[in-house]
Amino acid sequence: MRLRLWRNFNICCLAIWQKQKDLTRASMKANIPLPDPCLDIPQIETFGEELIAICGRIERHGLVDYGVGVWEEEILSILHQCWSLSQTLSTQLRMLDQLADRDGQMSQSICAGQRQ
Repeated sequence: MRLRLWRNFNICCLAIWQKQKDLTRASMKANIPLPDPCLDIPQIETFGEELIAICGRIERHGLVDYGVGVWEEEILSILHQCWSLSQTLSTQLRMLDQLADRDGQMSQSICAGQRQ
């Protein structure tokens, strides 16, 4: 019973983060912000910090990265992938905004020059 509980917990965590990863990749491909209810970068960081703290408290009971307990390494690995992709998406969207602003300014300059 306990083994199944931990297994289900770990699979649930991995599935949630895999979904976040998939949605982030789709957002990167479409050049759009992450949809709700995706987590932002500070929330991902907080989850990671909390997971590390919890694992630190339960490790002495043999409940981290063993047959029973939290699969800390696997969860932190996919969490880091999500964080990295989110950072990349944020940079990508910021650059696209800057290009759009620059293009808008150039269009205004061209239109103003044509009116003269």
